[in-house]
Amino acid sequence: MKKRLKENNLGVRFKKKVLQRLLFCLVATALFIYFAIVYFSDLKTHPLDIDEYIFTQKSYFFDLFVKREFSDWRWYLSNSAAQPKLGPYIFGMTLHLAGIDNIEQELTKRGFENTKPKEHWAYRLMNKDLINPPAAILPQLELIQINRYPSALFSLGVLALTFLITFRIKGLFFAGIATFLLGSNSLMELFGKRAMTDSMQLFFFFLTLSMTSLFLNALEKKNTSRAYFLSVALGMSSALGTGVKVSGILNVLFLIILFLLLLPLRRNPKTTLNTLIKSVLIMVVTFAILFIPPHPYLYHHPIRQFTTMFTRRLAASDDYMLEFPLTAVNSRSEAINLVIKNTLLPSGKHINFRYRSIPLDLILFSWGFLLVGKRALNDVVGKKKMTGEFLLITWTLLVSISLMAYLKNNWPRFYLPTTAAITLIEAYAISAGVHAITSIRILRRGMLRKSSNM
Repeated sequence: MKKRLKENNLGVRFKKKVLQRLLFCLVATALFIYFAIVYFSDLKTHPLDIDEYIFTQKSYFFDLFVKREFSDWRWYLSNSAAQPKLGPYIFGMTLHLAGIDNIEQELTKRGFENTKPKEHWAYRLMNKDLINPPAAILPQLELIQINRYPSALFSLGVLALTFLITFRIKGLFFAGIATFLLGSNSLMELFGKRAMTDSMQLFFFFLTLSMTSLFLNALEKKNTSRAYFLSVALGMSSALGTGVKVSGILNVLFLIILFLLLLPLRRNPKTTLNTLIKSVLIMVVTFAILFIPPHPYLYHHPIRQFTTMFTRRLAASDDYMLEFPLTAVNSRSEAINLVIKNTLLPSGKHINFRYRSIPLDLILFSWGFLLVGKRALNDVVGKKKMTGEFLLITWTLLVSISLMAYLKNNWPRFYLPTTAAITLIEAYAISAGVHAITSIRILRRGMLRKSSNM
């Protein structure tokens, strides 16, 4: 009798697992197909950004790199050194796949030139749908439109990683809500289709989050070989993230914060410390191997020139404040107000929920932040363990605070990482609320059945 009951239980568990996996595949496939249609449709008419023109124009750097023309003066310009080259390389590869052999020659043939504020046609068409554009600019628009495809592909990668990260944290319902909300966010869709590096940066941010979760799991299970393998992956994701935008250095800062916090949480101090030290060394070496070679500017004095990339980028931001005074952010208090307004308040441009003047985003984010923070704190203090909630809240704080500290021009693309983090917190609140409501209903039904049986 006991053997039969055990077999029945095993059969029920097996069926439940199969159904769960089937449901996972169905939800993931449905979301992927839906967003593939969303992000790959209307690429030719999608609103233009001046940076799309600039990134496409810089795609010749891929040919310079492949041909090893490292003495070319354009590598060493101040504005060139301030912009990592992985984005132009990706766009250059895309143009080659589209059948263009000599990128620089093709750019010249199609009339690409230096842009000047308020004079160039790309400024006049800024944020406008490309419906019936002037015939004279069609040759240039064609290359921009080609380079929108890899950006859309990276956007799908972002959503796939979102689904996997959130599924590991709180299950299928949270994963579905978070992925749908982020994919439907107006800011994500706007920049996820543009020939720019914003979706690439977000992809590598989320890849670092995903790899960090697996790394912590390997440490927890004392699987050192897997931890070292994931250290290589984390070094790669950090290097590639920084390689598309200098703000990708947040990947490195995120890992530094986590490693410092891991030190007092070690259960086996000696063993874990050795593993952490070796993991850090592996990450640093992997980062250097992957980041330095694509940037000839770094060859002669890697460390000094690496820091110069960031100082020049900050200097360029100051120049943009003078060049575009209407969007300049003149104080940190103004930056904080803009971030809160644009991401959480009903008048914000990048919020998820618009219903009259009710601050739904602020309510959901506040509630979700408290829930995630409480769970993270309980896990760290009670279990001495960094869970998905801890990673999520740490990442949210990091990107939000860095945006408030760095924002010098009120440009929408700067808000994307923070908007994505806020969206995941809001989705957490929604899934927790739905779970609480369904649990109450199930409990009531059980109580009603008991009372009827009595």
